Amino acid sequence: VDPTGCHVLVSALNGEAYYLHSASGRARKLAGFGPNPDGTRGCRPGVSVVEAAASPGPGAGDDGRPAAIQLGITPGSHVTAVGWDAGRGTEGSTKRIVLGTSYGELYEYSLSGPGTSADGGGKSRNPLGGKVDPSDPSDGPLDAPVLLRRLNTNPANSRVRPDGGAVGGVLLRRLSPSSGSGARSPASSPSSARLAVLAA
Repeated sequence: VDPTGCHVLVSALNGEAYYLHSASGRARKLAGFGPNPDGTRGCRPGVSVVEAAASPGPGAGDDGRPAAIQLGITPGSHVTAVGWDAGRGTEGSTKRIVLGTSYGELYEYSLSGPGTSADGGGKSRNPLGGKVDPSDPSDGPLDAPVLLRRLNTNPANSRVRPDGGAVGGVLLRRLSPSSGSGARSPASSPSSARLAVLAA
């Protein structure tokens, strides 16, 4: 349950996740978590945002294109922790949140209540389609969890180690940009703020 008491995220061991809003009478299954209703996986494999940023050259693929960032949680894992943005979340939207999984991965995601663009009443924005910047917390809803970082990987091949340890908690704090004097000043706008994430 988020700090406003309006948003509830329920995670199942099979990877599925459900969302319940205080103004809604029923939970809905979230895309990108566990299997789809037709039996296919709800994950588009790829690299993390951190791995994509560290890739040398214009792309990590052999064809020179940028590496695809993973959308949806890794098959076999499930959500174990949520870092809510208590400063920006509202009754209508959680804004950007951070999810930790049983495979030791961190994802960025957002939840929106009934009547908002991401609840099926309108078109949500894909973070990889150029309309939403996953690193900017002021942007709108995400239609699938975006892989930020893998905490438990095999250094030899960057593969996820399912036995590497689950994320047991996520603390999300907004950092203010520093002023010229070296002292911290309040953020002038949400987009000028940075997020600090501590995962355990």
